[in-house]
Amino acid sequence: MSYVTWRTAHGCVGSAAALLIVLSPACVSAVEWDLSLGAGVGIAPDYEGSDEYEAVPVLSARLDYGERFLELRNTALRANILANGIIHAGPVINYRFERDDVDEDAVDDLDDVDDAIELGGFVGFSYQGWLGSITATQDVSDGHDGYLIALKAGYRAKVLPSLAVTTIASGTYADDDYMDTYFGIDAGDAAASGLDEFDADEGFKDVGLTLNIDYEYGAGWGVTGIVAYTRLLDDAEDSPVVDDVGDENQLFGGVALTYSF
Repeated sequence: MSYVTWRTAHGCVGSAAALLIVLSPACVSAVEWDLSLGAGVGIAPDYEGSDEYEAVPVLSARLDYGERFLELRNTALRANILANGIIHAGPVINYRFERDDVDEDAVDDLDDVDDAIELGGFVGFSYQGWLGSITATQDVSDGHDGYLIALKAGYRAKVLPSLAVTTIASGTYADDDYMDTYFGIDAGDAAASGLDEFDADEGFKDVGLTLNIDYEYGAGWGVTGIVAYTRLLDDAEDSPVVDDVGDENQLFGGVALTYSF
């Protein structure tokens, strides 16, 4: 699971619940199915680029329906519509929370950034422990009006019958609209915050490394530990929001209790 700022997303959770009901055991009795749920707590930056941290929820749900699946990871919901054990593809919806009422006074003085609903799709694969994906999403709610392309590649190793370790490398490309919304500072924002004006252009905004540790201890119960490091790049790193009052090094850590049916 790649790092993002995790908070409860009622819209995504509601959408996931509706889809899980549609694909409930009563509806899919003719096909093998598996359901897993997870909930826990983590610590994440107050906003993208912040050097201050806050406690956040960690949520997950996954329904495997044969070789297809529906998966919720915090604010991101995706569905694999291919009946293929190696190649996966399907739609994605992500909810991105507003930037408002943050602890850093200079950033709090900037214009608020509205929450965003991002729609798109993904293509990925998993084979003998190796995995990878490319996901493209576009804001459709006038939150930032931009698009993002996220790349992931990793390996899942079964260390013990009850213990698996997954390492994932990632990178994200963001367009001008996204970068300017979260990292740009116009004349009005500069006057209000005391930060320098800054024009943020499109480019690779980050790279990261995530370590997931999944331990199953019987009767369907398990524990997942997550540690992630993200390094902001280019104009994201150089923005006064990050360079002057934040940190280009972003950390995330969390633990969740899981149950599989």
